[in-house]
Amino acid sequence: MKLELKNSLSVKLLRVVLLSALVVGVVLSCAQIVFDAYKTRQAVANDAERILDMFRDPSTQAVYSLDREMGMQVIEGLFQDDAVRQASIGHPNEAMLAQKSRELQHSKSRWLTDLILGKERTFTTQLVGRGPYSEYYGDLSITLDTATYGQGFIVSSVIIFISGVLRALAMGLVLYLVYHWLLTKPLSRIIEHLTEINPDRPSEHKIPQLKGHEKNELGIWINTANQLLESIERNTHLRHEAENSLLRMAQYDFLTGLPNRTLLVTPFEIEEFPNYISALDLIQRAVTRLAALHRTDEDLVRIRAADAAYLDAVSAGDFTGYKAAANVGEQLTGLV
Repeated sequence: MKLELKNSLSVKLLRVVLLSALVVGVVLSCAQIVFDAYKTRQAVANDAERILDMFRDPSTQAVYSLDREMGMQVIEGLFQDDAVRQASIGHPNEAMLAQKSRELQHSKSRWLTDLILGKERTFTTQLVGRGPYSEYYGDLSITLDTATYGQGFIVSSVIIFISGVLRALAMGLVLYLVYHWLLTKPLSRIIEHLTEINPDRPSEHKIPQLKGHEKNELGIWINTANQLLESIERNTHLRHEAENSLLRMAQYDFLTGLPNRTLLVTPFEIEEFPNYISALDLIQRAVTRLAALHRTDEDLVRIRAADAAYLDAVSAGDFTGYKAAANVGEQLTGLV
């Protein structure tokens, strides 16, 4: 029997393994992307803190001396970073000493990164003087555009997603090949040997052991199957012998070995049965008369002895006695 490819265990296994690997790869990749989004947001905050620490002292000096030109120089320095969109120096309750802004950067993936990182993020640090009093002079405030960080995040996310899926598929394919080599292929060989078994003589063709699988589940299965095949043939042989014995017992007289009415009636149609019974009675009468004409006193003694032996064997359940009585019956049959 040829197995269709679509019904093959290997094909079904490959489909399940690849689908499972794809799902696992997507889930793990998404988890990694979520973690990278968190790291990107942390990177924005860390860069903001670094920029504020770098420009805190010159900003404090500018606001302390109310030097607008110096404040603008600080602002221009801040705008050397592409991520800075807006910056200001001054007291919150007064007009800003220096400030500057520019438009948001344009990016094709901005609609996605804005959902994850936000359009922009604002960070502020207080400007205080040095000394025992630490007088408050104002604030240095910057607003960072997340588009620069978002582009790097998108690139890394695509790489993580594709590599994660490919890695999971590769692992799934390797697992499939291992499973196919260790189980599916040996099962196919076992099936080929099973198709060669003759149902009438199942033990003639035993399933050979597979190399490398003698002590595992497949080896135990093969040994058990071979023992089962031998048992089936042995039981079949014994059943045939029992059927033949029962058939002979039903069709032949156990004592004389002569065919009985069952054997003689079987070939005839049921409608002819009454006529056959009449003919059989005539034959039995003729045989009885013929036997009586040739019977001697010695034969009568032997017949009585055979009857007595048969009855004793029946009473005692002695099968050897059955056989001995049957042998005597066969000898008496030769006298008729």
